[in-house]
Amino acid sequence: MSRKLITLFTILALAATGCTLPGVGGEGDDGTLATLQALQVQTTLEAIQRLTAEAAGQNPPAPSGGSGQTSVTDTPASEASATPEPSATSTQGVPMISVSVDTNCRVGPGNVYDYKGALLVGEKAEVLARDPSSNYYYIPNPDGSGNCWVWAQYATIEGDASALPVYTPPPTPTPTYTPTPELYWQGDWNFYFEVSGASVTSTVTQSGKTISGSFVYLGTTITYTGTVSADGKTVNGTWTNTSTSDTGPFTWALKKNINQFVGNTTSGGTAYAWCGYRTGASLPSPCLGP
Repeated sequence: MSRKLITLFTILALAATGCTLPGVGGEGDDGTLATLQALQVQTTLEAIQRLTAEAAGQNPPAPSGGSGQTSVTDTPASEASATPEPSATSTQGVPMISVSVDTNCRVGPGNVYDYKGALLVGEKAEVLARDPSSNYYYIPNPDGSGNCWVWAQYATIEGDASALPVYTPPPTPTPTYTPTPELYWQGDWNFYFEVSGASVTSTVTQSGKTISGSFVYLGTTITYTGTVSADGKTVNGTWTNTSTSDTGPFTWALKKNINQFVGNTTSGGTAYAWCGYRTGASLPSPCLGP
């Protein structure tokens, strides 16, 4: 046993028998003396344990907690209480719109308004406003300047659309009405050629502002086509003799009863009367016109 250990055992024996070490305490101070003796014994025991461990090549035990000493415990990093990171604050930006089907973008919310552009699949646009029904959204025109309205049917909104301003749509445009020309000429007619005194029948076919038909005149088939005037009451056209390939112009003009017309045609540089009647009306007189 080393000299250090022998000395420590001697001190331990003295402390255990109640003897005092030189310069420590004194008679008449029993409470203080008892406390000091206990500390001496504890300290001596710890010293013996430390020296014994050192002699055996082991790590000395950690000192017990006492007056003026601090016990430290290492906590594994995985178990340590980390300061939590501040959670990311979600910044609510301007809502964005995308569509699952290519969608027209119009001057107003509805297909009665003029086309201005289109929001295509894969594109996104900023949402500026909505209509009162929330069925349409107001966005920058994807295909040019200005803004326009897209239908919400195939739309997906990213962000909060509840705070969007509500825009009053522009007035519904008044559709431009283009009247279909009256089919004044459609039907079966009796044609009269004053130069020969011949009458023939022919079915006039009218499609919009175009008329056409054919008839047999003096054993020859004549075809004709013409263009109807804006008021629907005059025709200017051309006839063709299918046998001789002769051709010439003609003009017809309806009378007020719309069941008679006066007219003329030119053949060989000479004008001839060509008129017509139908539905029980008589031959117009004069036949030449207009």
